Amino acid sequence: MNQKHTYRTVSAALAALLLTGAMVTPASAARPKWNWNWNNWNFIQLCPDQTVPDTTPDTDNTPDVDTTPDTDSKPDTTPDTDNKPGTDTTPDSGSVSSLERQVVALVNQERAAYGLSPLTLSADLSDGARLKSQDMRDSRYFDHNSPTYGTPFEMMRSLGITYRAAAENIAMGYRTAEAVVNGWMNSPGHRANILSDKYTEIGVGHVDGYWTQWFVNR
Repeated sequence: MNQKHTYRTVSAALAALLLTGAMVTPASAARPKWNWNWNNWNFIQLCPDQTVPDTTPDTDNTPDVDTTPDTDSKPDTTPDTDNKPGTDTTPDSGSVSSLERQVVALVNQERAAYGLSPLTLSADLSDGARLKSQDMRDSRYFDHNSPTYGTPFEMMRSLGITYRAAAENIAMGYRTAEAVVNGWMNSPGHRANILSDKYTEIGVGHVDGYWTQWFVNR
């Protein structure tokens, strides 16, 4: 099969990255692994599912992982009466699209099936996730690391988003909320992020077939 034909067969792509302020991916598992799924015509980037505590100094040789605590991401001590799990989480600005809301609803359906609490839809996370999707489209790349904003950690911090733990899922080429959530749920790394009990909030950004999910615990 020639290269041109191979590229034509790729209709969708996924990538997942688990990020925590005090966790590090083993160096042996840091390299992305690629897997062809011919039954679903997907091109999937799989990331390691396991992390271990960071017990060594940060040498900057482990890609995609923040290996030091985020000193600017302490939880907000001001009571938040409008953005807690189980409450009405519709942003007042109405900036979250119907497709993005559908993704959140489907994610929470999956979590409910496993006895997990629903994630709160966050306007600032959705704005940031949408900016990431737009950046991937405009800069013509598909990766966790942005040539414009850097790593997901750096991008979140640049937008004023603080966290104790965070994760990102990205996807490309899916046309519906159902399709992209099914794709993520059929990939162990993405599924782990969606079903993690470490996160309490979610943001979803969709721009012209590029999808980004941001998960945080603040």
